[in-house]
Amino acid sequence: MDETGGKRLRVGQFDYVLDEEGGTDVATVVAQIKLALAEKSVVEVPVLDEKRNPMTLYLNGGQVDAVVIDLNGSPRPGEISP
Repeated sequence: MDETGGKRLRVGQFDYVLDEEGGTDVATVVAQIKLALAEKSVVEVPVLDEKRNPMTLYLNGGQVDAVVIDLNGSPRPGEISP
């Protein structure tokens, strides 16, 4: 989904890009997600949709089956960097 090297977040089958443009501290967001998973609580995560519009994802740590965070954001083999 993200071709600009942003930090990617996959929740279940859905992909998002962490919204760093609004002054979001990624380390804090990752810590909040980990805490929500451990405590089975809800956390607000600032993300961008596929058109790079800012959104708020409400991640329920007690209901989600999988969360993947790609903090590297660099292109993979076979991907083209802008």
